[in-house]
Amino acid sequence: MVSPNPHKSAGKREISARWGYGPKEEAISPEIQPVADPHIRAALLDRRRALAVGTLALPNLFMRSVATLVLLYALLSLVLIAVVEMGYATPELALVIGVVVAVAQYVLGPWLIDLSLRWLYRMRWVRVAELPERLQSFVARVCEANRFRIPDFGVIDDGAPQAFTYGHHPSNARVVISRGLMEILNPAELEAVVAHELGHARNWDMALMTMAQLVPMLLYYVYRTGIRVAARGKDKVRGVAIAVAVGAYLIYIISEYVVLWFSRTREYNADRFAGRVTVTPTPW
Repeated sequence: MVSPNPHKSAGKREISARWGYGPKEEAISPEIQPVADPHIRAALLDRRRALAVGTLALPNLFMRSVATLVLLYALLSLVLIAVVEMGYATPELALVIGVVVAVAQYVLGPWLIDLSLRWLYRMRWVRVAELPERLQSFVARVCEANRFRIPDFGVIDDGAPQAFTYGHHPSNARVVISRGLMEILNPAELEAVVAHELGHARNWDMALMTMAQLVPMLLYYVYRTGIRVAARGKDKVRGVAIAVAVGAYLIYIISEYVVLWFSRTREYNADRFAGRVTVTPTPW
């Protein structure tokens, strides 16, 4: 007869207690080291609570999104106009290139991510009923309150903690979390992480970031085309092509920083959404 492994049994009891399936007194929770200075502690707590309920204003998300996309596409248009004026492409071709790439990336992107996650990362789709019970009710409550369908959930069988969301729009969003994330976080922490991902879906971040990231990609394509033309052309053509390539590359670098700034804006607002729906932005 094989005797039970006491360490393994203790580990099972800890996980069960963490998720509410066993006696709470057996759970081993990590100790949080609070800030020693009571004044600093109180100030931090007040600020976090204020951020959670929205009393500290963030920049208007809609206006910042519109301004960023207008800026990015203005930079792209500037380069495409230069290419057309120098005779390297017709206006129709420049327009077709931009539209085709944008539509293809937006339409096919989520499906390609689905395939790569299944084939390369051992991800499996799960029903909401297969998630931890507390998380089930939390997700249903948040989605109902914000009027969008419950996203499809995928679980990656990997010990590394990770979570992300993707899709076309809130109604077909996918939220992917890893086994490692569910193992190391307590229920409240996991709710906060999932709430952040739901915030991305609710704010249409997938579509807006796709539109923003398209601009650097097209600018880099113009840069590479200019380099190829310069390598094959005559002296006069080579000089113009190099000028186009250098200009496209400089604007490409600027656009990458604009996209990074735009991404941070979306992350801040997803954090704000998580703080609002969990109402507990701090473990203290």
